[in-house]
Amino acid sequence: MSLLDDVSIVVTPNGYKAGELYAVVPVPTEGAEEVTDGDFPVGTTAWTEGAGWDISGGSANSDGSQSAASGFTQSSVFTSGKRYKLSFNITSNGADFKFWVNGTQNIFSTSLVDGLIEYTFIASATGSAYFEATSTFIGSISNVSVKEYTAADMDVTRATAATRVDENGLIEVVADNVPRIDYSGGGCPHILAEPMRTNLITYSRDFSNAAWSKTNLTVTADSITSPDGTINADEITANNATGNFSFSDNTSATSGQDYTQFIYAKSGTYNYLWIGDRGDSPIHSATFDILNGTILGSSNCTASIALIGGFYQCKITYTRTNTGTQSGQFSYGNSSHSTDRPNSLVLNGETMYVWGAQLEVGSYATSYIPTSGSTVTRNQDQFSRDGISSLINSEEGVLFLECSFSDISNSYISLNDGSTSSFCWVGVSGGGLYSQIRWGGVTRADMYVGGVVSVNQNIKCAIKYKDNDFSLWLNGSKVATDTSGDSFPSGTLNSLRFDNGASNPFYGKVKQLQVYKTALGGSPYDSVLSDARLAALTSL
Repeated sequence: MSLLDDVSIVVTPNGYKAGELYAVVPVPTEGAEEVTDGDFPVGTTAWTEGAGWDISGGSANSDGSQSAASGFTQSSVFTSGKRYKLSFNITSNGADFKFWVNGTQNIFSTSLVDGLIEYTFIASATGSAYFEATSTFIGSISNVSVKEYTAADMDVTRATAATRVDENGLIEVVADNVPRIDYSGGGCPHILAEPMRTNLITYSRDFSNAAWSKTNLTVTADSITSPDGTINADEITANNATGNFSFSDNTSATSGQDYTQFIYAKSGTYNYLWIGDRGDSPIHSATFDILNGTILGSSNCTASIALIGGFYQCKITYTRTNTGTQSGQFSYGNSSHSTDRPNSLVLNGETMYVWGAQLEVGSYATSYIPTSGSTVTRNQDQFSRDGISSLINSEEGVLFLECSFSDISNSYISLNDGSTSSFCWVGVSGGGLYSQIRWGGVTRADMYVGGVVSVNQNIKCAIKYKDNDFSLWLNGSKVATDTSGDSFPSGTLNSLRFDNGASNPFYGKVKQLQVYKTALGGSPYDSVLSDARLAALTSL
């Protein structure tokens, strides 16, 4: 018996378009036609027409003679909670046109371009299909179709551009609402989900700009190819053999707040880069060897280095102890501060290359946010799919993830009813793997294993749910059980979300997500076979 025999949803870093991440399983399908006489045959009685409308000969026609908005309707088309695909053809004079579900849910209200119109949506009411036009509308509607639409493609929302590492290892800007299939770290890609963050550095790659304070150095703009694949990385050249060769972009900071600071750097004739916050005491800083990709020392911070697009991304994370000016400083190594800088002076004419500086509020770095004259905010990535009750068995099933968490405080992925009243979620809380079953506002199962998940650790985990048979799995092992509790009533779960139903969003990288309609046992789903199959599913 193959695990894939029971899987109902598979989401991986696959195809995508703006606003949508395609699922591998199931293949999108359309159900039976819900509309009667959508081709408006002669003599049809399936539609009720309002003032100014005539339904005949293959279309519904408005002559604009009505004194107020009116339209045509058909009863008993929609069922609340189901996803539908509406399509029709329109020719008109460009006046506003509307479509309603049972007179309460407005699907669109706008002037439409002539031709084929298609919408997919979840019905929030049960009842009629109602087309309505303004009193000035002159035109025709034909070939009306309404079919239930089944797909697990994730809806994606992020109302700003963002960056990712593409399949060539280069940093690429993607447009609003485009999901990020990210290749950072090499190997197979992952779905990247990040929180809202702001780059506080106003000129992130133009170090020649006066916004950067510069000491004992010159900047030659656009000298070599940067991590985005274009020639826009700057050359930094020392012009004095003594003192602090540095550049910085001052901003304000708050005591007790976490900050993360990074820059992409490449050695020229000089190999050492110092990064620090000179506006605090003690200084938070680290020194990097940008020829060999190593950290030479750090003070009052966490430092890391990674090779991306031919440059080393050098970053530090720290907590401010004072409120005031923050330098966001990047400089050549120098004989002062010998605990965290190479004990050697820079010689006249020595060079390095820099690109993509970032300073953000947060306890870990997120993807690069380009700026050019002002701070820039990247919005949160949000992933959801509602109206999929037919793909989820509420009474028993499995939710499986292969992922890593960039935030291990409270971060979840869930099956739910669109709220925090009824959900099955798995994720992390305080570094522990955590899962909970809740319906009708009452917790039915609760499982937690502390200290087993680290930041950016790739894991495979799963939650199995069934009456009096709940278990939590991690990397091939059953780590927690709950044998007393009711599973969900049939039809409760209808949504898949990268959060716990309404809050605590998932932040990290997803390699694969699967939903199963059974508890993965045999017939009659005995626990022994269930354990064997879940161990195989979650093994690294």
